[in-house]
Amino acid sequence: MSETKGEYKTTPLEDRHPNCISNHPLSFITKREYFAAKAMQGYSASKRYSGETHKIVADMSVIRADALIEALDK
Repeated sequence: MSETKGEYKTTPLEDRHPNCISNHPLSFITKREYFAAKAMQGYSASKRYSGETHKIVADMSVIRADALIEALDK
């Protein structure tokens, strides 16, 4: 069962996705989501990708996140 702390809704540790990035009570994203967000941040900051659509940048970010996770699992 979730509870609200301030403006954040928390999820008990046992109910979280096993790939959440930490055990912090406010942690709610997976490693894949975190890595994709970081990749998207990099693409967004680059002039090289400024002409791409958001969908293309999002897709490239997820591909990079999946590749990083695969490499880390070796």
